[in-house]
Amino acid sequence: AIWAPRGRGGAASVRGASTGRCLEEWILRPPKMMPASTIYVVGFPLEVFPRDLKNFCRFLPGFVEADVPPTNSQEPPVLFARFLTSADAAAAAQRISGQPFDLDQPQMILSAELASRDVDARAGPVAVPQQQPRPQTMVTTIPGRGVTTTIAVGATMQQPGGYGAQKRSLNPAEELLTLTVLGVREKGLSLDSLQEWFAACPGCVALQVNERLDGIFAKFASRIEAEYAMAEAGSQNLGAEWARRNLDENGVPPGAAPVAAAPQHMAAAPVMMYGNLGDPGQPPPKRAYAVDGELTTITVLSMREKGLQQGDLEAWFRKRPGYMGLQVNTRLDGLFVRFVTAADAEQALIEANNLQYRAEWARRNLDVGKESELNTITVLGARDKGLTIEQLQQWFQQRPGYAAIKVNERIDGVFVKFNSGAEAAQAMADANEMQFRAEWARRNLDQTP
Repeated sequence: AIWAPRGRGGAASVRGASTGRCLEEWILRPPKMMPASTIYVVGFPLEVFPRDLKNFCRFLPGFVEADVPPTNSQEPPVLFARFLTSADAAAAAQRISGQPFDLDQPQMILSAELASRDVDARAGPVAVPQQQPRPQTMVTTIPGRGVTTTIAVGATMQQPGGYGAQKRSLNPAEELLTLTVLGVREKGLSLDSLQEWFAACPGCVALQVNERLDGIFAKFASRIEAEYAMAEAGSQNLGAEWARRNLDENGVPPGAAPVAAAPQHMAAAPVMMYGNLGDPGQPPPKRAYAVDGELTTITVLSMREKGLQQGDLEAWFRKRPGYMGLQVNTRLDGLFVRFVTAADAEQALIEANNLQYRAEWARRNLDVGKESELNTITVLGARDKGLTIEQLQQWFQQRPGYAAIKVNERIDGVFVKFNSGAEAAQAMADANEMQFRAEWARRNLDQTP
Protein backbone atom coordinates (compact mmCIF):
# COMPACT_ATOMS: atom_id res chain seq x y z
CA ALA A 1 0.00 0.00 0.00
CA ILE A 2 1.75 3.13 -1.21
CA TRP A 3 -0.40 5.87 -2.68
CA ALA A 4 -4.10 6.10 -1.90
CA PRO A 5 -6.66 8.78 -2.84
CA ARG A 6 -8.45 10.55 -0.02
CA GLY A 7 -11.84 9.16 0.85
CA ARG A 8 -13.61 6.02 -0.27
CA GLY A 9 -15.06 7.53 -3.39
CA GLY A 10 -11.77 8.54 -5.04
CA ALA A 11 -9.37 11.43 -5.07
CA ALA A 12 -10.49 14.89 -4.04
CA SER A 13 -9.78 17.79 -6.41
CA VAL A 14 -8.43 21.19 -5.38
CA ARG A 15 -7.35 24.16 -7.50
CA GLY A 16 -3.64 24.93 -7.74
CA ALA A 17 -2.65 28.41 -6.62
CA SER A 18 -0.08 29.04 -9.33
CA THR A 19 -1.41 27.15 -12.33
CA GLY A 20 -5.14 27.33 -11.82
CA ARG A 21 -5.30 23.71 -12.87
CA CYS A 22 -7.09 21.09 -10.88
CA LEU A 23 -4.84 19.13 -8.55
CA GLU A 24 -5.56 15.73 -7.14
CA GLU A 25 -5.05 15.32 -3.41
CA TRP A 26 -3.20 12.19 -2.36
CA ILE A 27 -2.37 10.70 0.99
CA LEU A 28 1.13 9.41 1.72
CA ARG A 29 1.01 6.79 4.40
CA PRO A 30 3.25 7.55 7.41
CA PRO A 31 6.50 5.58 7.67
CA LYS A 32 6.45 2.35 9.59
CA MET A 33 8.14 2.33 12.95
CA MET A 34 11.33 0.33 13.34
CA PRO A 35 10.94 -2.70 15.61
CA ALA A 36 12.40 -2.12 19.06
CA SER A 37 15.94 -3.40 19.43
CA THR A 38 16.08 -3.31 23.23
CA ILE A 39 15.72 -6.29 25.55
CA TYR A 40 15.04 -6.32 29.27
CA VAL A 41 16.55 -9.04 31.44
CA VAL A 42 15.34 -10.15 34.88
CA GLY A 43 16.39 -12.90 37.29
CA PHE A 44 19.62 -11.39 38.65
CA PRO A 45 20.66 -11.84 42.31
CA LEU A 46 20.07 -8.90 44.67
CA GLU A 47 23.77 -8.41 45.39
CA VAL A 48 24.95 -7.94 41.80
CA PHE A 49 26.46 -4.53 41.01
CA PRO A 50 24.93 -2.29 38.29
CA ARG A 51 28.35 -1.92 36.65
CA ASP A 52 28.55 -5.70 36.20
CA LEU A 53 25.11 -5.74 34.60
CA LYS A 54 25.96 -2.91 32.19
CA ASN A 55 28.82 -5.01 30.87
CA PHE A 56 26.81 -8.23 30.82
CA CYS A 57 25.87 -8.04 27.12
CA ARG A 58 28.83 -6.12 25.76
CA PHE A 59 30.30 -9.08 23.85
CA LEU A 60 27.05 -10.11 22.20
CA PRO A 61 26.74 -9.27 18.47
CA GLY A 62 25.26 -5.84 17.80
CA PHE A 63 25.42 -4.55 21.38
CA VAL A 64 25.13 -0.73 21.63
CA GLU A 65 24.44 0.30 25.23
CA ALA A 66 22.88 -0.80 28.51
CA ASP A 67 20.97 0.78 31.38
CA VAL A 68 20.23 -0.44 34.92
CA PRO A 69 17.45 1.62 36.54
CA PRO A 70 17.90 2.37 40.26
CA THR A 71 16.09 0.03 42.65
CA ASN A 72 15.86 -0.29 46.42
CA SER A 73 17.86 -2.92 48.25
CA GLN A 74 14.91 -5.33 48.38
CA GLU A 75 14.24 -5.36 44.65
CA PRO A 76 16.29 -7.40 42.19
CA PRO A 77 17.93 -5.32 39.45
CA VAL A 78 16.65 -5.16 35.89
CA LEU A 79 18.90 -4.78 32.84
CA PHE A 80 17.92 -3.00 29.64
CA ALA A 81 20.29 -3.59 26.71
CA ARG A 82 19.98 -2.07 23.25
CA PHE A 83 21.31 -3.62 20.05
CA LEU A 84 21.83 -2.39 16.51
CA THR A 85 18.85 -4.25 15.08
CA SER A 86 15.77 -6.04 16.34
CA ALA A 87 17.27 -9.27 14.95
CA ASP A 88 20.38 -8.79 17.13
CA ALA A 89 18.13 -8.11 20.13
CA ALA A 90 15.99 -11.19 19.50
CA ALA A 91 19.09 -13.38 19.16
CA ALA A 92 20.51 -11.98 22.40
CA ALA A 93 17.24 -12.60 24.26
CA GLN A 94 17.15 -16.18 23.01
CA ARG A 95 20.74 -16.77 24.08
CA ILE A 96 20.26 -15.32 27.55
CA SER A 97 16.87 -16.76 28.48
CA GLY A 98 17.01 -19.94 30.53
CA GLN A 99 20.64 -19.46 31.60
CA PRO A 100 21.77 -18.90 35.21
CA PHE A 101 23.64 -15.66 35.89
CA ASP A 102 25.75 -17.28 38.62
CA LEU A 103 26.80 -20.92 38.27
CA ASP A 104 26.91 -21.11 42.07
CA GLN A 105 23.20 -20.24 42.12
CA PRO A 106 21.78 -22.34 39.25
CA GLN A 107 18.26 -21.83 40.54
CA MET A 108 18.43 -18.14 39.56
CA ILE A 109 17.39 -18.39 35.91
CA LEU A 110 17.49 -15.35 33.67
CA SER A 111 14.61 -14.30 31.46
CA ALA A 112 15.03 -11.88 28.54
CA GLU A 113 12.35 -10.35 26.31
CA LEU A 114 12.03 -7.50 23.82
CA ALA A 115 11.08 -4.16 25.36
CA SER A 116 8.28 -2.04 23.95
CA ARG A 117 10.66 0.74 22.93
CA ASP A 118 14.36 1.43 22.81
CA VAL A 119 16.53 2.31 25.76
CA ASP A 120 17.96 5.75 26.42
CA ALA A 121 20.66 5.41 29.03
CA ARG A 122 20.29 9.08 30.00
CA ALA A 123 16.51 9.17 30.12
CA GLY A 124 16.03 6.32 32.58
CA PRO A 125 14.20 3.00 32.29
CA VAL A 126 12.00 2.03 29.41
CA ALA A 127 8.67 0.32 29.69
CA VAL A 128 8.33 -3.44 29.63
CA PRO A 129 6.48 -4.85 26.63
CA GLN A 130 3.04 -3.36 26.16
CA GLN A 131 1.17 -2.90 22.92
CA GLN A 132 1.47 0.85 22.61
CA PRO A 133 2.92 3.10 19.88
CA ARG A 134 6.48 4.30 20.24
CA PRO A 135 6.90 8.04 20.80
CA GLN A 136 7.31 10.12 17.66
CA THR A 137 8.76 13.50 16.90
CA MET A 138 7.20 16.11 14.65
CA VAL A 139 8.65 19.16 13.01
CA THR A 140 7.36 22.66 13.62
CA THR A 141 6.21 24.89 10.79
CA ILE A 142 9.11 26.35 8.83
CA PRO A 143 9.09 30.15 9.23
CA GLY A 144 9.31 31.80 5.84
CA ARG A 145 10.08 30.64 2.32
CA GLY A 146 12.54 31.58 -0.39
CA VAL A 147 15.57 30.92 1.79
CA THR A 148 17.11 27.78 3.20
CA THR A 149 15.63 27.18 6.63
CA THR A 150 16.53 24.46 9.08
CA ILE A 151 14.64 22.94 11.97
CA ALA A 152 15.75 20.33 14.47
CA VAL A 153 13.61 17.46 15.63
CA GLY A 154 13.97 16.02 19.12
CA ALA A 155 14.56 12.29 18.95
CA THR A 156 16.36 11.32 22.11
CA MET A 157 14.87 7.89 22.62
CA GLN A 158 15.73 6.49 19.20
CA GLN A 159 19.31 7.69 18.96
CA PRO A 160 22.41 5.60 19.65
CA GLY A 161 23.88 6.13 23.07
CA GLY A 162 20.91 8.20 24.20
CA TYR A 163 22.21 11.34 22.50
CA GLY A 164 19.76 14.15 21.93
CA ALA A 165 19.30 16.26 18.83
CA GLN A 166 22.10 18.57 19.94
CA LYS A 167 24.66 15.78 20.37
CA ARG A 168 27.11 14.30 17.90
CA SER A 169 26.31 10.88 16.40
CA LEU A 170 28.56 7.94 17.21
CA ASN A 171 30.87 8.24 14.18
CA PRO A 172 29.95 11.45 12.35
CA ALA A 173 33.24 11.58 10.45
CA GLU A 174 32.87 8.05 9.14
CA GLU A 175 29.17 7.48 8.59
CA LEU A 176 26.88 9.23 6.13
CA LEU A 177 23.59 9.71 7.96
CA THR A 178 21.79 12.22 5.74
CA LEU A 179 19.19 11.58 3.03
CA THR A 180 17.81 14.00 0.48
CA VAL A 181 14.89 14.30 -1.90
CA LEU A 182 15.55 16.77 -4.74
CA GLY A 183 13.28 18.09 -7.48
CA VAL A 184 10.27 17.80 -5.20
CA ARG A 185 7.78 19.66 -7.43
CA GLU A 186 8.77 17.64 -10.49
CA LYS A 187 7.90 14.50 -8.54
CA GLY A 188 4.45 15.84 -7.70
CA LEU A 189 5.28 16.24 -4.00
CA SER A 190 5.44 19.18 -1.63
CA LEU A 191 8.17 20.29 0.75
CA ASP A 192 5.76 20.74 3.64
CA SER A 193 4.48 17.20 3.29
CA LEU A 194 7.97 15.75 3.05
CA GLN A 195 8.97 17.63 6.22
CA GLU A 196 6.16 15.96 8.11
CA TRP A 197 6.92 12.57 6.59
CA PHE A 198 10.64 12.62 7.46
CA ALA A 199 9.93 14.01 10.92
CA ALA A 200 7.80 10.95 11.59
CA CYS A 201 10.66 8.60 10.63
CA PRO A 202 12.40 6.88 13.56
CA GLY A 203 15.69 8.51 14.47
CA CYS A 204 15.26 11.74 12.48
CA VAL A 205 17.28 14.41 14.31
CA ALA A 206 17.34 17.35 11.89
CA LEU A 207 15.75 18.62 8.67
CA GLN A 208 16.86 21.26 6.21
CA VAL A 209 14.84 22.70 3.33
CA ASN A 210 16.64 24.16 0.31
CA GLU A 211 14.30 26.19 -1.88
CA ARG A 212 16.95 26.75 -4.56
CA LEU A 213 17.37 23.00 -5.08
CA ASP A 214 13.67 22.39 -4.43
CA GLY A 215 14.74 19.72 -1.99
CA ILE A 216 14.86 18.56 1.60
CA PHE A 217 17.70 17.02 3.64
CA ALA A 218 17.06 14.76 6.62
CA LYS A 219 19.72 13.61 9.09
CA PHE A 220 19.35 10.54 11.25
CA ALA A 221 20.88 9.42 14.50
CA SER A 222 22.36 6.23 13.08
CA ARG A 223 23.13 4.59 9.75
CA ILE A 224 20.57 1.86 10.43
CA GLU A 225 17.79 4.41 10.94
CA ALA A 226 18.87 6.31 7.83
CA GLU A 227 18.83 3.10 5.76
CA TYR A 228 15.42 2.23 7.19
CA ALA A 229 14.08 5.65 6.16
CA MET A 230 15.65 5.20 2.71
CA ALA A 231 13.84 1.89 2.30
CA GLU A 232 10.54 3.38 3.47
CA ALA A 233 10.94 6.32 1.09
CA GLY A 234 11.75 3.92 -1.75
CA SER A 235 8.63 1.89 -1.04
CA GLN A 236 6.59 5.07 -1.50
CA ASN A 237 8.41 6.33 -4.61
CA LEU A 238 9.76 9.49 -2.97
CA GLY A 239 13.02 9.30 -4.92
CA ALA A 240 15.21 9.66 -1.82
CA GLU A 241 18.97 9.32 -2.17
CA TRP A 242 22.07 9.69 -0.02
CA ALA A 243 23.30 13.25 0.40
CA ARG A 244 26.92 14.07 -0.44
CA ARG A 245 27.67 14.97 3.17
CA ASN A 246 25.95 15.14 6.52
CA LEU A 247 24.04 18.10 7.84
CA ASP A 248 25.80 20.05 10.57
CA GLU A 249 26.04 17.94 13.72
CA ASN A 250 23.43 20.17 15.35
CA GLY A 251 21.25 20.02 12.26
CA VAL A 252 21.52 23.78 11.67
CA PRO A 253 23.81 26.14 9.78
CA PRO A 254 26.39 28.04 11.88
CA GLY A 255 24.80 30.90 13.76
CA ALA A 256 21.25 29.63 13.37
CA ALA A 257 19.27 28.47 16.36
CA PRO A 258 17.42 25.19 15.98
CA VAL A 259 13.71 25.07 16.64
CA ALA A 260 13.01 22.07 18.82
CA ALA A 261 9.76 20.23 18.29
CA ALA A 262 7.48 18.78 20.89
CA PRO A 263 7.36 14.98 20.86
CA GLN A 264 4.17 13.36 19.66
CA HIS A 265 2.89 10.23 21.33
CA MET A 266 0.85 9.01 18.45
CA ALA A 267 1.84 8.02 14.92
CA ALA A 268 1.73 10.90 12.50
CA ALA A 269 -1.45 11.46 10.55
CA PRO A 270 -1.37 10.68 6.83
CA VAL A 271 0.50 13.34 4.87
CA MET A 272 -1.19 14.93 1.88
CA MET A 273 0.56 15.14 -1.48
CA TYR A 274 -0.59 16.90 -4.63
CA GLY A 275 -0.03 16.24 -8.29
CA ASN A 276 -1.42 17.53 -11.58
CA LEU A 277 -4.06 15.32 -13.08
CA GLY A 278 -2.96 13.91 -16.40
CA ASP A 279 0.48 15.50 -16.00
CA PRO A 280 3.81 13.68 -15.69
CA GLY A 281 4.30 15.48 -12.38
CA GLN A 282 1.41 13.67 -10.71
CA PRO A 283 2.17 11.58 -7.61
CA PRO A 284 4.08 8.44 -8.51
CA PRO A 285 1.86 5.36 -8.74
CA LYS A 286 2.33 2.27 -6.68
CA ARG A 287 5.62 0.69 -7.57
CA ALA A 288 3.89 -2.47 -8.76
CA TYR A 289 2.00 -0.72 -11.56
CA ALA A 290 2.86 1.50 -14.51
CA VAL A 291 1.06 2.70 -17.62
CA ASP A 292 1.88 -0.54 -19.40
CA GLY A 293 1.46 -2.82 -16.39
CA GLU A 294 4.09 -3.67 -13.81
CA LEU A 295 6.71 -0.99 -13.13
CA THR A 296 10.05 -2.65 -13.77
CA THR A 297 12.28 0.29 -14.70
CA ILE A 298 14.74 2.17 -12.52
CA THR A 299 16.98 5.13 -13.32
CA VAL A 300 20.23 6.79 -12.31
CA LEU A 301 20.24 10.51 -13.13
CA SER A 302 23.03 13.13 -13.18
CA MET A 303 25.76 10.55 -13.61
CA ARG A 304 28.62 13.02 -14.06
CA GLU A 305 27.56 15.00 -11.01
CA LYS A 306 27.73 11.79 -8.99
CA GLY A 307 31.16 10.91 -10.36
CA LEU A 308 29.85 7.88 -12.25
CA GLN A 309 30.96 6.61 -15.65
CA GLN A 310 28.27 5.69 -18.15
CA GLY A 311 30.17 2.64 -19.44
CA ASP A 312 30.77 1.29 -15.96
CA LEU A 313 27.10 1.71 -15.05
CA GLU A 314 25.94 -0.01 -18.22
CA ALA A 315 28.24 -2.96 -17.62
CA TRP A 316 27.12 -3.23 -14.00
CA PHE A 317 23.40 -3.16 -14.77
CA ARG A 318 23.72 -5.66 -17.63
CA LYS A 319 24.98 -8.21 -15.11
CA ARG A 320 22.01 -7.84 -12.76
CA PRO A 321 19.54 -10.74 -12.65
CA GLY A 322 16.51 -10.09 -14.82
CA TYR A 323 18.14 -7.33 -16.87
CA MET A 324 16.07 -6.62 -19.97
CA GLY A 325 17.37 -3.45 -21.62
CA LEU A 326 18.66 0.06 -21.02
CA GLN A 327 18.60 3.49 -22.57
CA VAL A 328 20.80 6.57 -22.11
CA ASN A 329 19.22 10.03 -21.88
CA THR A 330 21.91 12.60 -22.64
CA ARG A 331 19.72 15.58 -21.73
CA LEU A 332 19.19 14.23 -18.20
CA ASP A 333 22.64 12.64 -18.13
CA GLY A 334 20.86 9.53 -16.96
CA LEU A 335 20.49 5.85 -17.51
CA PHE A 336 17.14 4.04 -17.57
CA VAL A 337 17.21 0.28 -17.00
CA ARG A 338 14.32 -2.13 -17.39
CA PHE A 339 14.07 -5.57 -15.78
CA VAL A 340 11.92 -8.62 -16.39
CA THR A 341 10.05 -8.35 -13.07
CA ALA A 342 9.51 -5.72 -10.38
CA ALA A 343 11.36 -7.97 -7.93
CA ASP A 344 14.42 -7.97 -10.20
CA ALA A 345 14.24 -4.18 -10.51
CA GLU A 346 13.86 -3.70 -6.77
CA GLN A 347 16.84 -5.93 -6.03
CA ALA A 348 18.96 -4.00 -8.53
CA LEU A 349 17.79 -0.72 -6.96
CA ILE A 350 18.88 -1.86 -3.50
CA GLU A 351 22.26 -3.09 -4.73
CA ALA A 352 22.83 0.11 -6.71
CA ASN A 353 22.13 2.31 -3.72
CA ASN A 354 24.40 0.21 -1.55
CA LEU A 355 27.09 1.30 -4.02
CA GLN A 356 26.01 4.95 -3.68
CA TYR A 357 24.62 5.13 -7.25
CA ARG A 358 21.51 6.91 -5.90
CA ALA A 359 19.14 5.04 -8.20
CA GLU A 360 15.38 5.55 -8.04
CA TRP A 361 12.20 4.26 -9.64
CA ALA A 362 11.42 5.67 -13.07
CA ARG A 363 8.01 7.26 -13.65
CA ARG A 364 7.14 4.78 -16.37
CA ASN A 365 8.61 1.73 -18.01
CA LEU A 366 11.34 1.98 -20.60
CA ASP A 367 10.08 1.01 -24.04
CA VAL A 368 12.47 -1.78 -24.89
CA GLY A 369 12.15 -2.22 -28.64
CA LYS A 370 14.00 -4.58 -30.90
CA GLU A 371 16.79 -2.08 -31.48
CA SER A 372 17.57 -1.36 -27.83
CA GLU A 373 16.67 -4.68 -26.22
CA LEU A 374 19.67 -6.80 -25.33
CA ASN A 375 18.80 -10.42 -26.04
CA THR A 376 22.23 -12.05 -26.38
CA ILE A 377 24.19 -13.82 -23.66
CA THR A 378 27.62 -15.42 -23.69
CA VAL A 379 29.67 -18.11 -22.00
CA LEU A 380 33.43 -17.49 -22.22
CA GLY A 381 36.42 -19.72 -21.38
CA ALA A 382 34.50 -22.97 -21.79
CA ARG A 383 37.49 -25.29 -21.25
CA ASP A 384 38.50 -23.50 -18.04
CA LYS A 385 34.98 -24.23 -16.74
CA GLY A 386 35.17 -27.93 -17.67
CA LEU A 387 32.76 -27.49 -20.58
CA THR A 388 32.90 -28.17 -24.30
CA ILE A 389 31.56 -25.99 -27.10
CA GLU A 390 29.42 -28.91 -28.33
CA GLN A 391 27.78 -29.31 -24.90
CA LEU A 392 26.98 -25.60 -24.76
CA GLN A 393 25.53 -25.59 -28.27
CA GLN A 394 23.23 -28.52 -27.55
CA TRP A 395 22.12 -27.12 -24.21
CA PHE A 396 21.32 -23.59 -25.43
CA GLN A 397 19.51 -24.82 -28.54
CA GLN A 398 16.94 -26.46 -26.25
CA ARG A 399 16.19 -23.24 -24.33
CA PRO A 400 12.82 -21.49 -24.92
CA GLY A 401 13.14 -18.56 -27.32
CA TYR A 402 16.47 -19.71 -28.76
CA ALA A 403 17.22 -17.86 -32.02
CA ALA A 404 20.88 -18.31 -32.96
CA ILE A 405 24.32 -19.25 -31.65
CA LYS A 406 27.82 -18.24 -32.69
CA VAL A 407 31.07 -19.92 -31.66
CA ASN A 408 34.21 -17.87 -31.10
CA GLU A 409 37.16 -20.23 -30.93
CA ARG A 410 39.67 -17.49 -30.15
CA ILE A 411 38.06 -16.74 -26.80
CA ASP A 412 36.75 -20.30 -26.40
CA GLY A 413 33.13 -19.20 -26.00
CA VAL A 414 29.67 -19.02 -27.49
CA PHE A 415 27.25 -16.15 -28.05
CA VAL A 416 23.57 -17.07 -27.92
CA LYS A 417 20.71 -14.88 -29.14
CA PHE A 418 17.08 -15.24 -28.07
CA ASN A 419 13.81 -13.87 -29.38
CA SER A 420 13.42 -11.51 -26.41
CA GLY A 421 15.37 -10.09 -23.52
CA ALA A 422 13.12 -11.90 -21.06
CA GLU A 423 13.89 -15.29 -22.66
CA ALA A 424 17.59 -14.44 -22.69
CA ALA A 425 17.44 -13.52 -18.99
CA GLN A 426 15.70 -16.79 -18.16
CA ALA A 427 18.26 -18.78 -20.16
CA MET A 428 21.09 -17.02 -18.36
CA ALA A 429 19.53 -17.82 -14.98
CA ASP A 430 19.14 -21.48 -15.98
CA ALA A 431 22.71 -21.58 -17.29
CA ASN A 432 24.12 -20.20 -14.07
CA GLU A 433 22.24 -22.79 -12.08
CA MET A 434 24.31 -25.26 -14.12
CA GLN A 435 27.47 -23.32 -13.13
CA PHE A 436 28.06 -22.13 -16.73
CA ARG A 437 28.76 -18.59 -15.48
CA ALA A 438 26.91 -16.99 -18.36
CA GLU A 439 26.75 -13.22 -18.69
CA TRP A 440 25.24 -10.56 -20.93
CA ALA A 441 27.05 -9.88 -24.19
CA ARG A 442 28.07 -6.31 -24.93
CA ARG A 443 25.80 -6.20 -27.97
CA ASN A 444 23.31 -8.40 -29.75
CA LEU A 445 24.39 -11.15 -32.06
CA ASP A 446 23.96 -10.15 -35.71
CA GLN A 447 22.02 -12.87 -37.57
CA THR A 448 22.43 -11.32 -41.00
CA PRO A 449 24.45 -13.43 -43.47
